[in-house]
Amino acid sequence: MHKNVGIVIAVVIVFGLVVALGFVVSKNSPRVGDFFNTQTTSMQGGKAIVPFSPAARTQPSQNPAPLIEGTTNTSGWTMYTDSAYLFSFQYPAKISVSSVSQKSVYPQKQYDLIVPDFMRAIAFSSREFSKRLPRAYILTFASHGQGLDAWLASHSDIKRGYSRQTPVFYNGKMFYEFSDIRPDEVYNRGELTYRTRTDIPEKMYLTASNAYVYAILFDYSGISKPYGATIESIIKTFRIY
Repeated sequence: MHKNVGIVIAVVIVFGLVVALGFVVSKNSPRVGDFFNTQTTSMQGGKAIVPFSPAARTQPSQNPAPLIEGTTNTSGWTMYTDSAYLFSFQYPAKISVSSVSQKSVYPQKQYDLIVPDFMRAIAFSSREFSKRLPRAYILTFASHGQGLDAWLASHSDIKRGYSRQTPVFYNGKMFYEFSDIRPDEVYNRGELTYRTRTDIPEKMYLTASNAYVYAILFDYSGISKPYGATIESIIKTFRIY
């Protein structure tokens, strides 16, 4: 009787040890799924190399951020701030600023095209005649809450003189740059020819706020040899408030 009791006690003790050992082993051993999720990092050329992980395929791809151009050195430039139409602009010289009529600037001047929602046009020119800089014009239009693309679709006459439209980014703001002046089609005795225009501003930039669309024009006509700051360095100073 005592012998059987001793055997039973021994069996219970052994069983308990086996169960405890199995629990410890299972807790510290890798699961089957872990073999598919574990990444081994090795060193190559002083850099950590992480092998491909199947989980990486489930991550959404990130579109690269658009290129945002920086500002330029504007030391000594003249600052113009428009508190009514909420923009500022810098010009690399002492300036003369004047309001001009819509019919005296592009595109009405060249094509007799009246772009609707016009509000005001301002002309900038250098008072330092030794600096042969482009004249600048800023035309302001009401946007009526439209985005730039929607506004441009309903005001397409404003791009009449250009054959190239390129999105560019300055100071975190998107502009459309218009360049490559479009030649006029001319019919002479029934034959189609092309005339290169010389009265179209060199470049035009369009951008928009919630309330306004701004057209910034740069005109080199009558200037034999441009001097000083480039158009690109000047447009970088345009800011909307």
